[in-house]
Amino acid sequence: IMTNSGSGVLLYDGVAVSRWREDPVLDNWGSYLYIRDVTHDSVWSPSFQPCRVSSPRQRVQFSLDRVTFMRVDGDIHTSLEICVSPEWNAEVRRLTLTNTGLETHILEVTSFLELVLASQDAFDAHQAFSKLFIKTAYVEDNHCLLAKRRPRQPDEKTLWAAHTILSTSKNIGPVEYETNRASFIGRGHTMARPQGLQRHLHGTVGTVADPAFVMRQRLSLEPGEQVQLFIITSVAESK
Repeated sequence: IMTNSGSGVLLYDGVAVSRWREDPVLDNWGSYLYIRDVTHDSVWSPSFQPCRVSSPRQRVQFSLDRVTFMRVDGDIHTSLEICVSPEWNAEVRRLTLTNTGLETHILEVTSFLELVLASQDAFDAHQAFSKLFIKTAYVEDNHCLLAKRRPRQPDEKTLWAAHTILSTSKNIGPVEYETNRASFIGRGHTMARPQGLQRHLHGTVGTVADPAFVMRQRLSLEPGEQVQLFIITSVAESK
């Protein structure tokens, strides 16, 4: 489910993969991307949420097979296409960045997704308790974050989730990741400007109190250059 502000939820077979709360006024729950221009220390998102930064040219297009968010921020033209794969249980986001200016921009793209991996009703009833059954890991060979919900009952199925960022350009430095939401947002900060955007991600994995998928890639965008990143979130009943 997607809204025109960029919020929404991922669902699989009656299970909420991501955290969401239906709020037509704030509409501030969903899976998000952050773009930080390191050169000018400016932050925005391809959609209006979560940064809520206005753009002189911002457009949303709903099609039968995808949702597209387009905007312009200074010299950077951004296009984000979101669809569900017809072959796999996966959501694919294609982020296209174009530098129309005369100077090189160093950009950081950070993905953020709060994990549920349970029915929405069960999660809402006991949120803190439900989060304790999710365990996360990072697979170095595949540059991929993994998460699974440990079964509470012998007949309960284990649901796995995976998250990764792929780029068509040469990245600057290694992929950064984090699975602790509280560490990424930071005390006294909000989803619009998390503390984790201004520092390196800690690489925390395992059994965390507030599980989330957070990944980051840094890239260089030359004048006139265009790059694409693919942000993929998938689920399966086995590793």
